[in-house]
Amino acid sequence: SVDTSIAETNHLKMDEPPPLVLRILEFCKDYLSSAGPMRTISGLLLSKLLTRPDMSKAFTSFIEWTHHILSASSDNVLDHFRLLGAVEALAAIFKAGNRKVLLDVVPIVWNDVSALIKSTMAGRSPLLRKYLVKLTQRIGPDRK
Repeated sequence: SVDTSIAETNHLKMDEPPPLVLRILEFCKDYLSSAGPMRTISGLLLSKLLTRPDMSKAFTSFIEWTHHILSASSDNVLDHFRLLGAVEALAAIFKAGNRKVLLDVVPIVWNDVSALIKSTMAGRSPLLRKYLVKLTQRIGPDRK
């Protein structure tokens, strides 16, 4: 079927992503809570979508969402999978993204990662530590 909301894109502001993109972002955020390969694929899709030059507002919104996820601590299993997905998605974004765009969000992400890596949650989850190390390496300076 055809998405009729696409026809209404001329009413959007320049920075506002189309409704179809917003729906894709919401689906991806939901799948980041998955325990299977859908979490990895969602992170990859988010990295390709959010690093586009016309997605700056959606990128900023996603960074705010991940800040909320990374700074909230919970022992809930679903929250743990969401945390894994958010860190994995951030690592994919820092791999695919333009360095100039990413430099604006480094302080926020770095503060969240450095606090999370010292937490007991990271001490109990080897997979979370793996993703945190991967993200930390990608935040680091570019040596070319």
